[in-house]
Amino acid sequence: MGSPKALLDFLGLPFVVRILEALEALEVKTRVVVLGPDAPRIQPLFAGHDCMIVENPEPETGPIASLRGALRALQPLQPRAVLVWPVDLPHVRVTTVERILETHRRTGAPAVVPTFADRRGHPVIW
Repeated sequence: MGSPKALLDFLGLPFVVRILEALEALEVKTRVVVLGPDAPRIQPLFAGHDCMIVENPEPETGPIASLRGALRALQPLQPRAVLVWPVDLPHVRVTTVERILETHRRTGAPAVVPTFADRRGHPVIW
């Protein structure tokens, strides 16, 4: 690929900026971005965006290490819920995420996972 996924273009914006702007529009209070070895190339994109940046010290172990890092960073804040939106899904519509958040608020379900054609997807909230 040659470029980190976070820097790839979707509708004129890098993937990670597209997702951050969607989360800002949804008024998600605390936004955490987990970065791997390409952090120096990606971090300048966050100027003007209110987000917590966490560096993944073990990117070779896969996405689970990023999730663990984000959860550790959030632990002192004791969030009621955590929305996980992988960077390689910038095409998810804001309205879809609104429905996920609303379903979680309305039902109090421990987790909400979107599905399409009987397949589970992302983002998820628990």
